Amino acid sequence: MEAKLKGIDVDDYETLKSARSQAEEDKLKEAQEYEQLLTKKTSDLEAKFTGQLESATKRAEAAEVEITNYKTELKKQNLSNQLREEVVKSGVLAEAVDNVVGESGLVFSLSETNELEARDVNGNLVLDADNVVMTPAKFLQNLKTSKAFYWGTSQGSGLSGSAPPVIKQDLQSKLDAAAQSGNMGEYRKIREKMQAK
Repeated sequence: MEAKLKGIDVDDYETLKSARSQAEEDKLKEAQEYEQLLTKKTSDLEAKFTGQLESATKRAEAAEVEITNYKTELKKQNLSNQLREEVVKSGVLAEAVDNVVGESGLVFSLSETNELEARDVNGNLVLDADNVVMTPAKFLQNLKTSKAFYWGTSQGSGLSGSAPPVIKQDLQSKLDAAAQSGNMGEYRKIREKMQAK
C-alpha cells in the first residue's frame, strides 16, 4: 500500500488519529466517566475489527475470482490440447490444424472426467447419423468429407490436385478469434468467405 493518498501521509494520519483517541480516553478517565470510556473503547474495537473483516473478505473474494479464472483458462487449454492431438492424428495439413481445432471446439467440450464429449444446448450427448455418440474421430471423418481441402485432397469431381485454397491471414485470424469466443454466427460468416476464396 502506498504511504501517501491524495497528498496525505497515511502513517502520519494514523499516528494523529491514535493520539487524539488516547487524549479523549484520558479526558474521560480524569472526569471518571467510565461508562462513556467503556462505550468509546467498545465502539473503537468494533470499527477496527469491522474494517479488518471487510478487508479480509475482499481479499478472499478476489482470490476466489482469480482461482475461478485460472481453472477456466486451464480447462480451455486442456480442451485445446486434446482437440489438437485428435486433429493432428487425423492427418490434417499442418497449416489447417488451427482451423480444424477451432471448428472442433464448437462441438466438443470436456466432461467432469476431463474427456472430450459433444453435447447439444440442452446438455444431451450429440449422436451421429448412425445414432451413435459423436466422437472426435467420427466428427473429423465427417469434416474430412465436407472439407477435404483441410487434408490436402480435392473436393468434388471437377477439382484436381492436392493444394488447399489459399486462406488470407486476416481471415484466418478472425476465424480463430470467433471460434475461441464461441460466436458461431460470425464463425460461419468468415468460414463461408474462406471457402469462397
